Amino acid sequence: MSFETEARVAELMKKIERKVEMAAQNPEAVVYGRFEGTSSSGVVTAWVDAVGRVERVSLAAGSAQEGSEQFLADQFMDAISRAKAAAENLGMEEGAQSEPPAHPAPAPTPENWQSEEPWDEGGSFLR
Repeated sequence: MSFETEARVAELMKKIERKVEMAAQNPEAVVYGRFEGTSSSGVVTAWVDAVGRVERVSLAAGSAQEGSEQFLADQFMDAISRAKAAAENLGMEEGAQSEPPAHPAPAPTPENWQSEEPWDEGGSFLR
């Protein structure tokens, strides 16, 4: 094995040991944990499980405008990265709650939107 390979394996082993220690301290976070990340602008919030799989993404009202596609894509990636970083630490960074966060409120259903006009002044159905 080359020196780089050995160094990489040693680094990964330390990371695994650290994760095992964190999981032993907070097993509920591994099983039930939902970790939240919000983009730097606050427009997008993402929730991931302990493995880092995206479970839900929320977009702030009024943030989807024509021409803002790249901005929104960047904000989605930022929020997901932040949520995955929280999952990586099993929510044990400073200021984090020791209990796993609850699931976010369920998404609106078509029944909730029946009383509202789906179009805004700009002709977009996105809010």
